[in-house]
Amino acid sequence: MRRLAGWLAGWTLVLAASLPALATPDRPERAALLADGEAALSQGRVDQALRHFERAASMAHAADTEMALVRTYLQAGDYRQATSFSAHTAGAHRQVVEGAVLYAGLLAIGGQQEAANRLLDEAAGRFSSAPMLAAARRWIDVPVAEPEPVLQAVRLAPYASGPATPRAARVVASGVLIDQGRHALVPLEGLQPAASLQVRNGLGQTADARLVRREPALGLALLALTPALTSRSLPRALGDSAVEQPLPAAAARDPFPGSPGYAAEFRPDPRARPAWPWLRSGFQGAVDARSGQRMLGIEMPPGPRGGPVLDAAGRWCGIAQHRGGVDRMLPVSALRTAFGPWIGAPAADAAQRPQAAVDEVYEGALRMTLQVIAVPSGARR
Repeated sequence: MRRLAGWLAGWTLVLAASLPALATPDRPERAALLADGEAALSQGRVDQALRHFERAASMAHAADTEMALVRTYLQAGDYRQATSFSAHTAGAHRQVVEGAVLYAGLLAIGGQQEAANRLLDEAAGRFSSAPMLAAARRWIDVPVAEPEPVLQAVRLAPYASGPATPRAARVVASGVLIDQGRHALVPLEGLQPAASLQVRNGLGQTADARLVRREPALGLALLALTPALTSRSLPRALGDSAVEQPLPAAAARDPFPGSPGYAAEFRPDPRARPAWPWLRSGFQGAVDARSGQRMLGIEMPPGPRGGPVLDAAGRWCGIAQHRGGVDRMLPVSALRTAFGPWIGAPAADAAQRPQAAVDEVYEGALRMTLQVIAVPSGARR
């Protein structure tokens, strides 16, 4: 709570100093609701945060409240609602640079980097001297984990929930959540014998991990998670009830070379901070004639890999790997042979499942893509 109080104080100062300034709450009741909502969100109580922010929104049509609602929707896994509402905020509050930055950030993580940069170009015409726009562009274009301090007011990350992560921990790779959130597949290469492990998804949910099985031939390890990482939707209307959000189902067959696809992963981070995964689109790679292995095909920035590969319908069809200096994809057929009991039933065939919208694909990636966190032996939580 002490760390949260410091962040909230800094958040208020940054809002007051940004160009042009986000208005500080003009009514004590609204300010209290925003602070209570932020505290609830930081503790993983998303439903309660939503209630606080919606009450604050009923008091004023203000960008700060709308941006808080956007982050709440995203922390609940509802990327589509988050981007839709963020687009409204950026358009209805064109005098607030933070609104444009948040919308651009959401577009970028969801595989729409070109659209994000066009949005920043347009905003630069209104805010020619705003350092926040330049910082946002660097965050999008350069694969670094943490946004620059000037972007603090926007908070381009979820909050962590679950078991505490020591300061000495670091993100060593990405991984894939499977088996209804009870197990994970992670790269074997990044695991350190003396370190304990954690994983965290794009909703900030964290779990302690225990090594169950090694598959050196595939370069993978199977981890058991405590607690299981599951998520429930936010009610969209009065009377609605929350429902469990499933992980993307495993494809029934390997993707056809040259077909559209996606790959998701986290950026490397030496401090293991919560983050959103980044989605990239491209075309599925072919089989390399010399090695007999599938190439990844989808262009990715440098990184340790380990995240999921998804087909055009949003089904999980493989794992991205960097082996022998080349990006490859370990297809779902090989994964099912080695880890069949944990993979689950195959998804509907392509003829029965239309191509998914990119925002729907990203919602699945938010839940399925994991930060693999190495905790040094003896590190305090």
